[in-house]
Amino acid sequence: MTEAIVQNGMEDYYHHRTEPGARPADDLSRMLEELIVFDRPEMQRSFVANREGDIREASLILEGIVCAACVWLTEKQVRQLPGVISFSVNFSTHRAQVAWDNRVIALSEVLRAIASIGYRAHPYDPNRQDRVYKRERHTLMQRLAVAALVYLQVMMISMALYFGDYLGINDQLRQFFWWMSLILSTPIVFYSGQAFFKPAWRDFKNKQIGMDLPVSLSIILAYSG
Repeated sequence: MTEAIVQNGMEDYYHHRTEPGARPADDLSRMLEELIVFDRPEMQRSFVANREGDIREASLILEGIVCAACVWLTEKQVRQLPGVISFSVNFSTHRAQVAWDNRVIALSEVLRAIASIGYRAHPYDPNRQDRVYKRERHTLMQRLAVAALVYLQVMMISMALYFGDYLGINDQLRQFFWWMSLILSTPIVFYSGQAFFKPAWRDFKNKQIGMDLPVSLSIILAYSG
């Protein structure tokens, strides 16, 4: 949001903000209020195309798209808005194309509808798209690396328990291995598993069922079992 405002030469927008910074709990409501800046003609000049009459068309980048269910949900949410003529999302590029009647609905209302279901939309910019992709990829690779590294240790302990059933192992050592497996599995579940938990919670709040929800339930059941 801030980057888009600065790039379009509208830094004065923040000169009118005399309130102290919002607390984390207020971040969403503050973001929704700031979306109205995208209704200004000077802001839209860089990414909105004027079509016949009051028809407008724009390209957006969506953050938080992780599966086909995310695409379906955002398309359903936006297409039902009065005044929206078309809306489509490319899953591989996270790029959305939206056309709307400016007499009926403002662009900020479209962006607000997207934000209300847990996704963030920005004006399309190739450089920003590349940064978003790299950031998301870096985060996922970190989670995967932690899961892989810790999983190897858990597997070694599991093998010790497995062979202990045949070769003999005392109860104290068995309990020690169990507790070690639990401790080592915790970062896999609560750090690496966030890639599934966050989308699952978003789907649950929106009363939708995607692939992340059953996967998250399976992870929790396996961990608690």
